[in-house]
Amino acid sequence: LPSSSQLLAGNSPNGPQFFLDTDAVIQNMKEAIERVKRPNVLLVGSSGAGKSSIINSVFGNNLAKAGAGKPITQHFMRFAPKEQPICIYDSKGLEHGKSEEFISETKKFIKEQTNPKLKVEDHLHVIWFVVNLATSRFQEFDAHLCREVFSDIPIVFLLNKSDLVESSVIDAIKSEIESLKLSRCYGIFPVSAQPKMDLSQVPDCCPECGSEKLLIDKKKLTYSCDSKHEFAIPPPESGLENVIVATTKALPTWAAEAFVAAQKVSIIAKVDTGKEIIGSHIKKVKVVWNRERVKEEFIDMTFRLGRLWDFFECDRDYNDNDNNNNNN
Repeated sequence: LPSSSQLLAGNSPNGPQFFLDTDAVIQNMKEAIERVKRPNVLLVGSSGAGKSSIINSVFGNNLAKAGAGKPITQHFMRFAPKEQPICIYDSKGLEHGKSEEFISETKKFIKEQTNPKLKVEDHLHVIWFVVNLATSRFQEFDAHLCREVFSDIPIVFLLNKSDLVESSVIDAIKSEIESLKLSRCYGIFPVSAQPKMDLSQVPDCCPECGSEKLLIDKKKLTYSCDSKHEFAIPPPESGLENVIVATTKALPTWAAEAFVAAQKVSIIAKVDTGKEIIGSHIKKVKVVWNRERVKEEFIDMTFRLGRLWDFFECDRDYNDNDNNNNNN
């Protein structure tokens, strides 16, 4: 963490004021982020299930780009960008014709990642099991993996491509998974990593002038008329916000904070975590009040908030549907 010498003190009629030596603090924060403990998330799913799209939607467009991962075994890749506090293990697409080979190697991988001799930060912390709803299948092979191989690890199911199927298909797959009665299942969520724009949100004419000549900008998620009146189109729902909440609950406390910092789906999760961080440091300085302690807590809080809000990547975009909600 930044040292207390980088916090410059001064006085005012209202009491002591503190000013950061910003350049030094930023440099120390960058170095500290590279050393931070990362939660380990394993993605499992068949070829074409959309695992890479989900990774990129949640953590950023470049995390799962070709060549970015490091092969760990024949079936697993590791993605751990030093600028983000997250480690993703991505399984090679499950091919049912090679089920015995995959199960054997996966059992070995899980055993290694849950070895009691490992530090807790090196354990596998949660599994995202991605189901391709477009194929309308959750086979016995999948069920066997969940019952026999993944039973001791928290698991979240992502029913991907939910916008392409009827609700009856979603309900049927959910029922199949629920019938497994997995004790460490933290949720089964319909999601769409690449949801389609809902054009029903665009009116027949401009709300301002009544013009029926409307131009839709799919990239900006706006529509405008020939009189240059421009309006936002509500972003399509991905369902990934529910996955963020469930995963946060499944993770150890230290890992949950890092996970919320790494994800880009939910601003609300960041706001709530930020409030918890601030509250925890306020409690500490209320118990013991002295200038040195205030400086230390302020520096620690600044680091945690800076990491949480991507302090060094201010141009990042978020996809939370509530990003216009000012209540927080």
